[in-house]
Amino acid sequence: MASRTITAGQGTTPLDDGRYRTLDMLRGVAAVTVVLYHEADAYRFGGWRPGFSFLAVDLFFCLSGFVIARSNDRRFAAGLTVGAFMSRRLYRLAPLHLLGWLLALLTLLIPSVREGAGGPSLAPTLATNLLLLPGALPVLFPLNPPGWSLFQELWVANLLYALLWHRLRPAILGLLVVLATGGLLFAARFYHGANVGFEYASAGGGFARALFSFFVGVALARLHSHRPARFQVPAIWLCAALVALLSLPISGRPATAYQLFCIVVGFPALIYWGASARERRPAIGIALGEASYAAYVTHWPLLAFVAWGWRTGLIGAGPGPVLQLTVAAAIIAASFSVHHLLDQPIRNGITRGRNRA
Repeated sequence: MASRTITAGQGTTPLDDGRYRTLDMLRGVAAVTVVLYHEADAYRFGGWRPGFSFLAVDLFFCLSGFVIARSNDRRFAAGLTVGAFMSRRLYRLAPLHLLGWLLALLTLLIPSVREGAGGPSLAPTLATNLLLLPGALPVLFPLNPPGWSLFQELWVANLLYALLWHRLRPAILGLLVVLATGGLLFAARFYHGANVGFEYASAGGGFARALFSFFVGVALARLHSHRPARFQVPAIWLCAALVALLSLPISGRPATAYQLFCIVVGFPALIYWGASARERRPAIGIALGEASYAAYVTHWPLLAFVAWGWRTGLIGAGPGPVLQLTVAAAIIAASFSVHHLLDQPIRNGITRGRNRA
């Protein structure tokens, strides 16, 4: 896959560093909606509540499948082993996961968190969570719930992709997507929606979400490499469409069908067209993409500390949009800094050490 530098107004085929800027922007926008949702819903900060932001996880899975297939299909063809691939993925996820785990551990200093997380199973659960594995409590990752999706991505979707790569011919990949679609439809009907996977009671739905969206992303990557989108859609339109999909006021029985529409049709379409989008402000996509992972894995414990400060009077702002947007902006800015000051240097050091070995 040839690389080229993109100037303003050109599409988002890979730049000289192999990134898709519009896809990075979509990931960043989705991460922001997750932060806003948890602020308004779980932590009662008030403000805007994008009601379907939990579907951002399905977008993340699909994006991951797309990007991983574009980056690693040729590496596997050239001899990449399962162990080497999984090591690369672990190096990518581990530094910021560890930061999120440490922040989550510190939230035990907050009395309400400590009392709610008590019990003999907490210590072994924290130990397994450190390895991106679920623990023994009703919630898979009790102190940092977004960790459930990292477990599904690394130890389920990524591992299965690596193990099956040599057999993932179009017919086999198509069959896998069909089977995963059936699993997703069954899970949505059984659990009455797609907001599942973060606790043991609905873990089966989490497997269905991860497998479907990840392998649809793999299929999209292979389709796009042979038949890229004919028309370049402005990146800002795709981001606006994503925000609309995640925030439409749909409730009741139609909500389940709508969630399935987003997962099965909406998000794959955004990714397919986003991979060829017309990007006029690539710096925005760069910044949002770089902040997205750190924001996703650290925002829950950070919000716990903000909530503690708010309820004890250390933070004077009252509930509402000002508090919500200020905290969200601070988390995104901090996440951008963490990417450059911690995550990127650590991964660069690991890469250099691996190359010397």
